[in-house]
Amino acid sequence: MISWAKIDDVKVYSRSLSADEIKKNYISNLYEYDSGKWAFYTNETNLGSGLHTYSASATDIAGNSNMTGTRTLNIASPSVPCGSTLASNTVLSGNLVSSGTCFTIGADNIVLDCNGFSITGNEAGYGITSKLA
Repeated sequence: MISWAKIDDVKVYSRSLSADEIKKNYISNLYEYDSGKWAFYTNETNLGSGLHTYSASATDIAGNSNMTGTRTLNIASPSVPCGSTLASNTVLSGNLVSSGTCFTIGADNIVLDCNGFSITGNEAGYGITSKLA
């Protein structure tokens, strides 16, 4: 007996995909959220602490393409000491305790993602400050 089901996504390739390519397809999601407006989401897990660079590109059916600039994401471990100046996007991977200013934002357009963790201080200095004017 054959059961029928709906198929919501079919992709055909002219070659075999590597295990990494299959994983990237599985964890990535491109969807149209409004007429002609698209969003891309990917969930990369188990990235180690440190700097990670990425970019995105797209090509339409007519062959027109566009690419973002290279972006940098800094995944900080809990051992990154308070008192650091952040020069790239940073994601915390643990709670931090500070006896003064924990982080100074040292460049434009920096994102500090606490990722559900907290920065606790003793009311001396600032939790997060910026040296930019």
